[in-house]
Amino acid sequence: MRFDASSVLLLSLPARGLCRDDVDPRNAVDGIVLVAGDESSGRTHQYDGRRRRNLQTSSCLAASNFDAASFTTIDDDTCAPDLVRDVVSAAMASNAGCNATSLTSELASLLGLPEGSIDADLDAALRGRCDAAFRASAVEFRKITRRGDAFDREFFAGGSDWNDQYQVDVGGRVRHVLGEDASGIPLRDSDSAGVRPIGFPSYLPTFRNCDLGAAMCCYVSDRQANDAGGSCEGDDSGASDCGCADADPEGNTDVCVASMADATVSNRVKRGLAVYHLNDRVEAAEGDVNCLGLAWDSTDVGSHYRYRGNVLFDLSFKQSLYDRGYVKNIPGAPMCGCIEQMPTVTRADCTKITSIFETYTLSINDVGLLELKLSDADVQYGPCGSDEDLSSHYKQVNAANTPDAIDTKLVGEGNCLRAIDASMGTYGYRRSVLEVREAFLAPSDVSPPRLRVHFNVAAADGAAGVDSFKVRDVANSAAELAVSSASMKQGDTVVELELSSAPVPGTTYSVSNIVRLHKKVAPMVTLEPGVVSRTVATASWDHIQIGNWRLARTCETCSMSHLSISSDNAVTSQIFRDTGSTYPGPRSDYNGWEDVDSHTGPTYSVEGVTFGDYAVQIRDWRIRQIDPTHLSVTHNNGNVARIYRSDGTVHGMVNGFSGYIKPLGEPSCAYLAATYLQIGDWRFGAYDAHHLSVAHRLGMTSVIYRTDGNVHPGPRRDYNAWTFPEEEALLGSSEGCAPLDPPFPNVLQVGSNWRLAQMVDGYHLSVSARQPEGTSGNGAQTAMIYAAAGRAHGGPRVDYNAWGEVPTYSDSPPRFGARTLEIDRWRIRQIDDAHLSVTHENGNVARIYRSDGTVHGMVNGFSGYRTPALGDPTCAFLTERFVQLGDWRLGEIGDHLSVGHRGGKTSFIYRRDGTTYPGPRTDYNPWNFAIGAILRGSAGGCASISDASFVPFESGASPAKVVVEFNRALPAAAGGVEDSFKVRDAANATSELDIASSILKNRGSTLELVLASAPSPGVSYRVSAVDDVPTGDPAETVAAGSAFDIAVTSWDYLQVGNWRLARTCETCSRSHLSISSDNALTSQIFTEAGTTHPGPRSDYNGWDRASLSGPTYSASGVRFGDFGIQVRDWRVRQIDKNHLSVTHEDGNVARIYRSDGTVHGTVNGFSGYRTALGEPACAYLTATYLQVGDWRFGVFDGSHFSVSHRLGMTSMIYRTDGTIHPGPRTSHNTWTFPEREALLGSKEGCETSPLFA
Repeated sequence: MRFDASSVLLLSLPARGLCRDDVDPRNAVDGIVLVAGDESSGRTHQYDGRRRRNLQTSSCLAASNFDAASFTTIDDDTCAPDLVRDVVSAAMASNAGCNATSLTSELASLLGLPEGSIDADLDAALRGRCDAAFRASAVEFRKITRRGDAFDREFFAGGSDWNDQYQVDVGGRVRHVLGEDASGIPLRDSDSAGVRPIGFPSYLPTFRNCDLGAAMCCYVSDRQANDAGGSCEGDDSGASDCGCADADPEGNTDVCVASMADATVSNRVKRGLAVYHLNDRVEAAEGDVNCLGLAWDSTDVGSHYRYRGNVLFDLSFKQSLYDRGYVKNIPGAPMCGCIEQMPTVTRADCTKITSIFETYTLSINDVGLLELKLSDADVQYGPCGSDEDLSSHYKQVNAANTPDAIDTKLVGEGNCLRAIDASMGTYGYRRSVLEVREAFLAPSDVSPPRLRVHFNVAAADGAAGVDSFKVRDVANSAAELAVSSASMKQGDTVVELELSSAPVPGTTYSVSNIVRLHKKVAPMVTLEPGVVSRTVATASWDHIQIGNWRLARTCETCSMSHLSISSDNAVTSQIFRDTGSTYPGPRSDYNGWEDVDSHTGPTYSVEGVTFGDYAVQIRDWRIRQIDPTHLSVTHNNGNVARIYRSDGTVHGMVNGFSGYIKPLGEPSCAYLAATYLQIGDWRFGAYDAHHLSVAHRLGMTSVIYRTDGNVHPGPRRDYNAWTFPEEEALLGSSEGCAPLDPPFPNVLQVGSNWRLAQMVDGYHLSVSARQPEGTSGNGAQTAMIYAAAGRAHGGPRVDYNAWGEVPTYSDSPPRFGARTLEIDRWRIRQIDDAHLSVTHENGNVARIYRSDGTVHGMVNGFSGYRTPALGDPTCAFLTERFVQLGDWRLGEIGDHLSVGHRGGKTSFIYRRDGTTYPGPRTDYNPWNFAIGAILRGSAGGCASISDASFVPFESGASPAKVVVEFNRALPAAAGGVEDSFKVRDAANATSELDIASSILKNRGSTLELVLASAPSPGVSYRVSAVDDVPTGDPAETVAAGSAFDIAVTSWDYLQVGNWRLARTCETCSRSHLSISSDNALTSQIFTEAGTTHPGPRSDYNGWDRASLSGPTYSASGVRFGDFGIQVRDWRVRQIDKNHLSVTHEDGNVARIYRSDGTVHGTVNGFSGYRTALGEPACAYLTATYLQVGDWRFGVFDGSHFSVSHRLGMTSMIYRTDGTIHPGPRTSHNTWTFPEREALLGSKEGCETSPLFA
């Protein structure tokens, strides 16, 4: 700093009695001493002015024989440009020769700078002179030991004989006395550290790059006896080692860790750690260690920086080595070095500079330039204060820089573990600890009650003491559960405490160790008493019970984890191991039903069983649906032990199907029911008392486990638990189950015990009976299988059964259409009034049921797909007891399923034992049931108007009538229902024929409407229901709007004189054709079955219109054709030149007349329906005969009616008394009659037809 006049004191000193001429001009001075003082800083500056001779005239001071001046700095002040300026200025002020010279000009001259130099240039030059003066006065550190750089390097690294030797008595002579060995070190004389600066040894590897601004020494041995510290105290008894062979320094720190990478030169190792904490005796591993150090401003300023070499010398050589005898390094680090190279310790003592006095002398040399040197330095050191250590001292010195930079090396008391862990972490290591991982009570059914304490590692034996733990009530610590015994389990990682009394339900307990516990393999790792008080959880069994089966984790003490499938007869069927391997039974170990104390028995844990997203986890095992076709069994290490596939195969050890590829998730479509465990599309099912199966809901069973321990893998279709009905979820959740694709089972249940189902594939439809009570689905019998090839395969059999196997699935459930049931690719359809068929979509008909009770097949003309559209549900529905399709029902009657027609015939009976009984028969007909509630489909369209016709109207007769026929009988109460119908002009609905009355006939299936007026000729009429008209079953009504065109009818007979060939009995279940005379006697009846019934009799008479068995009428009436005549549904036709037959339309031939006069019947090869009726040809009616080709039905006289051939033979004579007289005979032949006029039909073709040539 600059000084003003008030701060300068000018003193006059004697010239020491010397004459100028007798003195060397370089030493000639006068007695002027200049002392400058700054009260605020305490530093002083002294100037000794002396004249020099023969100086250059450019400097006024040089010209005036100025010789020298000096100034002294204190503490952090040091030589600086302002101090030099002040001294020079004071000298100039006392020298009259400098009055005309400015300070700037004088300094430029003294510094050899050009005239006019600016202050900045002058200050830079002055700073350079100051720095040069300090450096010139410093002593190199290598000159201290005088042993050379190699020795110094080894010494500071912890080697050399100074570190390795210790004071010892050899033959009564004490050797290796440090005062002698290191006597060359100038610790006391005037050239010591207190006089001159000592350079910092940056050339040594351990002190290279001390960027943090600190250095430290750490010592582990004491080699010198009877000094200022350590345990080496000497031995007056003459012991040979003087007590120093294994002497320790005075400990002041705890060593944490040394990183080899921090001091590779001294360690000669590139990487590694030396960790110092506790040894296996749970003692401090490093013994006593003494560390002390120094700190300086890391920005390289200040006295602590400039004199760091002096402080290092003092603490390393004087304090530590000479005064105390401390030697040797901590392994893994140098003995002394930059803090960056030293080990991490908790703390270190420190030495700091307490005061500095520097004296600088200014002089002018022979060439008139300024010279500056540090002529004296007084540096005082001292230990840091009692409340200081190296860390706090460093932070004070570097408060403006990075005070926390040293914290990684000096970590503070109690922080060693953290420092060690951080260092170990850089190498990927983690500290071993002993801790309680969990504690839990055994399940309540375990006796005696017990509690398990799980450690993270094996604990030493002392953990298994009765007095090692306390179990207390969390809410009342005074309430304890006494421990009666304790034992180590599971490789000493578990302490099992048996309790004297059972825990109180609902009470929360905690467990804590009341003694110090040790890790087994590293006893220095401890768990201190009371450090952890862990809340005790309650464990649950690690198993799922499905009926008499358990999926259980077993063998708590095993080194590997096992999951087993076992039954309650103590036999194990399957073991899965965490290696991914599997072991089938039968075997008795690893059984989930064993006693808990069994070595391989079931385990329990806090985790127990947890349900998740399409998964269930049994402690460390997970059973999960991976995708719609795969279910896997996986250990939490990722190994997959089993994969079940939806095609019924089993696989394993493909870890890509791990159940741990995603979190367990919330419970979704994973639940336990009474008889099965469902996971997505899979079920583990207790199929019966002896079998547990794993099956997919699309029908395949992958494996069956038996109670005898045997395993039966798939693929197979039996023992599938998806045939069970849905059950209540006891655990987990049934929510979230994804719909199948396709989603609907192709099965329709009829009654309680029957199912119609498409099975296995789209090519089989089965009629399946339910198994008997108390048996499994494998006891169910299949009564019939219909194949797509058009074949039927009857039972009894057990395959293709919809109770024991899973049906196929499709995009829609079974659907009802127009008198049709469709089950995916199959249709059961009423084809017409008489036929019901079972058809595959390929068109093949596997079964035809006929209304006469017979069954047929393989006639594809009756295909249910002839009409491609299914149609809207019309008279096709399901009730609790039957399926109705039009006029057919498939219904459950007791243990039978029967197929019956509304007409009363039963075509087929299926029995629960799988046997079948075809018709025709009349028992077990499901039409005896009332409909009741309709479950699916619709009864609409079942009841309808099936026909409507005018009763043949004869002029003058009255009144006109309309007969309306229904396919369902109306109840008797429906009499007078005429208001529910209208008879209207079909072309003009406003034109009506009023209905006078109505009469129910034919047990309610016919309604006769009596009209108030006659219909107009040539007008077409329609009858319609204007209201819903009930039938005998409330579920079936003739819907309002139902209508039918009224046919104009004619009588179904041909009249020849006083004889009639008449179709009779409209209400009969069979069709009849009779030959009767007008005296009300019937001579002959033909039935549609092909039978004949002769007279005399009075029923079935073509003249008795009032009788129910009298003549019928229809729209078809009588038609003439090619050599034939048709009376509604009967034909009388010449088959060839010799035969005339009477045939019903169903093909049955009731009578054959032969040209030789004989009569025959029931030979259907002579059917008149083999060809179409054709156009009228040689078939006609006259007044006395009916001619059909070469045959005549003729009125021979008033009492006889004959059938005769034109060649002369008469085959049959019918008499008016009702008797018949068959031929052959030649009498009563009407071919003797002359030709007569044709009233109906045609004579054309009688002579020319080639058929009879």
